[in-house]
Amino acid sequence: MHLVAVAFWIAIGSAAPEFIWRGARIALAHAGPEELWGALFTGLILAFFVEPVLERLRGLVPPGDAHPHGTASPGFTTLVGLGFALGAICVHDAMTAFLHTHAAGKGPRTGLGGALSLTIGWSLIPFMVTLAWLRRNGAIRWLLAAGAATSPVAAGLLFSWPHSEVATTALPCLLILLLGLRSGERRPHALARLVAGTGTAWMVLTGLADLLLGAIHHKGWAPYSAGGFWMDVRFYLGWTMGLLLAPPLPSSAGMGAERGMEKMPTL
Repeated sequence: MHLVAVAFWIAIGSAAPEFIWRGARIALAHAGPEELWGALFTGLILAFFVEPVLERLRGLVPPGDAHPHGTASPGFTTLVGLGFALGAICVHDAMTAFLHTHAAGKGPRTGLGGALSLTIGWSLIPFMVTLAWLRRNGAIRWLLAAGAATSPVAAGLLFSWPHSEVATTALPCLLILLLGLRSGERRPHALARLVAGTGTAWMVLTGLADLLLGAIHHKGWAPYSAGGFWMDVRFYLGWTMGLLLAPPLPSSAGMGAERGMEKMPTL
């Protein structure tokens, strides 16, 4: 069960940046002085009242003990708290703007349906690939690997992606899946480096291909459109962030390290 929980954590973390990005663009386009002052005042309340209350309730700072930020000055602590509070307000405004804008349309993918569609579309592949990575052995591991390998096609059929978009997603994701399975790595932070490195290499190569094909006047054969290229950049960035923010496996967090130590030469 903890494997599913960690995979779900990573999947949601992968989709969240795109959700915030789209909502923030909508919110900033309609932002006025009242909205900005409202965000500031709400951020002050969160930073100086709500956050300290939550810290006390969580037992992080028992009454009379030192501040959890250690030797940080009150000014620095204030700036950090206010920054996080304003960030939370911006996330809330972005989500609200996204939902309200899509709710004005018609069809099944509007409002909350549009938000769910966006989240599933961006999190399905990281979720399936993570499950295949975290399952160490047994027949189910190969079933999960098969599901992960076909997840870009499944997402494309589910959300009516163009064939070119399915191809440019499936190829690097299949490579990422195979490299992770081959390494046997199960630590999310280490897997984040794999996703970041492979995703960066793919985007650089396809970006150069776009430039080359454009230079010889074959733009119709280019792998990406301008919008599709930056969308995939955000996809790999979000996937990497989801892995970096994920918790370690509770029951086997040290198994990966032990396996690595076995491969080290003895002195």
